[in-house]
Amino acid sequence: MIESQESTWGIRLNEKHYSKFDIEAPDWAKDDPGLTWYAEGIVVWDETKKTVINLNFWYAMTLLEHLRGDQKWKEQGQDVSEEKIQFSIPIRKRRRSKSAPSEEAPPLEDGKIITTLHLSPEQTRKLLDFLEQNERQIFSRGSSIKSGYDDAIRMIADMIIEDMIQERDQNNTQE
Repeated sequence: MIESQESTWGIRLNEKHYSKFDIEAPDWAKDDPGLTWYAEGIVVWDETKKTVINLNFWYAMTLLEHLRGDQKWKEQGQDVSEEKIQFSIPIRKRRRSKSAPSEEAPPLEDGKIITTLHLSPEQTRKLLDFLEQNERQIFSRGSSIKSGYDDAIRMIADMIIEDMIQERDQNNTQE
């Protein structure tokens, strides 16, 4: 784990997914249901805003290239974001007696959750320096993630094509 910490914010490279027993999180970050503090990737946090963002290595790789190419952050700073999909599975509570009806737990709000943290120009410079210092590892891990995504998309496309061919063949035999 590589870390750069200021008084109220910081950046850390989590080389793997850690458990709560591996690294200590501040109390304000422990309530995060996605365990962003412990997840593999680049963790950026701001204690004053009580915000933790985890950038996967592919996103970090893209962000590094963006910061190098677009100098607007030197005046405006930079937003970093993390997107999560949340969905709930209703769980029935056990009945205490045969006469009492079972209760369902209240559902969580399903959908896309986007957490954004705005970094000042100075913070963005420190993030860029951190990403450049760890560029080799970020690009290695980011390329691996991208390759995995590409393989998954290829498999999905193959499945769709195969399904279309089967459907076409079934239609031709019925005629």
